[in-house]
Amino acid sequence: MIRVICLDDEVLNLKYLKNILSRNQEIEILGLFTEPLKAIEFIQSHRVDIAFLDIELPDMNGLECAVRIQDLQEDIEIVFVTAYSYYAIDAFNLHALHYLLKPIKYDQVVQILNYFYRKQPKIVVNEVSQNNAYVTFFGKFSLLNSMKEEIKWPTKKTAELCAYFILHANQKVSKYQICEDLWQDYDEEKSSQNFHITLYRLRNLI
Repeated sequence: MIRVICLDDEVLNLKYLKNILSRNQEIEILGLFTEPLKAIEFIQSHRVDIAFLDIELPDMNGLECAVRIQDLQEDIEIVFVTAYSYYAIDAFNLHALHYLLKPIKYDQVVQILNYFYRKQPKIVVNEVSQNNAYVTFFGKFSLLNSMKEEIKWPTKKTAELCAYFILHANQKVSKYQICEDLWQDYDEEKSSQNFHITLYRLRNLI
């Protein structure tokens, strides 16, 4: 799951953003905030992947809030959601993942998730120790962690992708080839999205 928070001083905008984000099953909304300091306080004790921030806020604008948030979690991604276009340069100077004008649409949410997955560090196949895994083609694929405990797969495709990496260890295989092999029934955009989602799940396991 991608853990997100939303910050906007207008409750109706927060509700709209919540409804749009909730349509995607990969997103877990950890908190909705109308005050920047409340959002900053929350991030001090919670791991967050993406923060959706309005810019024009009372007491502290969204740009300053983003800096404070990045000081707490340097790898957090920032998405600015605002009614004004003239903050865009300042936003991207902060290395924002995206800059959206209100009201946002669901296809923009999908685009943001694709950007997020692409920015995640790539898995090195050799990190999955073949000594701790075994493959049976007429049974089940299992992977053991360092404690010799069997890893529980969140989805069948996560297990398939891990087995794929092990079977292709020390080989160069493109993302497009993986998508063709594991998601051959989907179009290019959908298979690419499924690949990034599954890769993210796998990275959280190993």
